[in-house]
Amino acid sequence: MRVLAIILPAFGTAVAAFNSFYNPRDEWNKASNAVAGLSQLHGEMAIDIWAVGCGDETDKSGKLTAKVADWTKRYNDIVTVASGSITNKSTNTNQSNQPPAGTP
Repeated sequence: MRVLAIILPAFGTAVAAFNSFYNPRDEWNKASNAVAGLSQLHGEMAIDIWAVGCGDETDKSGKLTAKVADWTKRYNDIVTVASGSITNKSTNTNQSNQPPAGTP
């Protein structure tokens, strides 16, 4: 009995420490938000593609090209937020502490 009195609190402390470093709820929340965003994007794509219709007409006004570019950007945004890392380097091209070229 005395051995259990020593082992059980140590085991409980170890489990609490593990839970504080590895929090599956955060990953689950990110994943569910990503699924919701991708589901919404899929629905929007389906509606817009249905509206385009069939035919041999070319994309003269560029509407479809613009929509594909917008869908690609939204997809990349959803995946970036879900992964938790920033992969878009174009927002911060000057990562060093040096001033940009051409400034005094």
